[in-house]
Amino acid sequence: MGAFEYTALDAGGRERKGILEGDTPRQIRQQLREQQLLPVSVTEVAQKEARRQRSFSFVRRVSAADLALFTRQLATLARAGLPLEEALLAVSQQTEKPRVQSIVLGVRARVMEGHTLADGFAEFPRIFPEIYRATVAAGEQAGHLDNVLERLADYTESREQIRQKVLAAMLYPIVLTVMCFAIVSLLLVFVVPKVVAVFETSKAKLPLITRVLIAASGFFREYGVYLAVAAVIAFVLFRRWQRDPGARRRYHRFQLRMPLLGKLTRGFNTARFTRTFSILSASSVPVLEALRIAGEVVTNLPMRDAVADA
Repeated sequence: MGAFEYTALDAGGRERKGILEGDTPRQIRQQLREQQLLPVSVTEVAQKEARRQRSFSFVRRVSAADLALFTRQLATLARAGLPLEEALLAVSQQTEKPRVQSIVLGVRARVMEGHTLADGFAEFPRIFPEIYRATVAAGEQAGHLDNVLERLADYTESREQIRQKVLAAMLYPIVLTVMCFAIVSLLLVFVVPKVVAVFETSKAKLPLITRVLIAASGFFREYGVYLAVAAVIAFVLFRRWQRDPGARRRYHRFQLRMPLLGKLTRGFNTARFTRTFSILSASSVPVLEALRIAGEVVTNLPMRDAVADA
């Protein structure tokens, strides 16, 4: 049995969308006809999600906050002794986001087919990362799924709280920097040229700082568009250059040698590695497997290589 997203038309010609569970798309169409609905499209949730992950889409991905809420709800229901398929159904009925609901029902369909919960999560690898799946698999094998889910819920919630704090701390400086740059650019392009006319009529000798400001204004007026285009091209070329693993490794090694950036990079990646390795080892994941998975969360390639060589 699987979960299927459908689009159908009612007797009045209005479009209806929803999710039904069944064995085949043909069975789903039959259920829709029994409800006096005309099926337009029926797609299995797992297949639709796989196509969405392979292609570009404007649909917003499942956020870390949604994943944390799902994990906490599932952990609470599992702690209460509710069967897993019923817990997943209850969580799907509680969410207000259609995509989250379809994913949860897709996981439930795999569980009802006899697969493990980790196998159900593996159908959606972009939603449930490897650390998530490995932790759940270890909890199922050890028979302590409720405890593992509680620990995983604490982990996802703490990670989301840290992300929100960092975002809140960075938001004001970023907005302030952008506003200052915009104001200075507008002054140089529109205001300074009008003041220059006053200086030219007076024919007075201007201070060095004033002459530099006037020269900068003229430069931005003449070449500002070219500078913007060059900056965009440089950014695109830099991103394409980083697709090469060797180039990206050299750039990451250069980051580690930078005075302030290197310290921040080492601290950030070390914190992510130790936190991930801690939750994996506490969930009875084998040490070698835990090291491999924890090493994947390290974004700096030389540091990831060091973990792999350990």
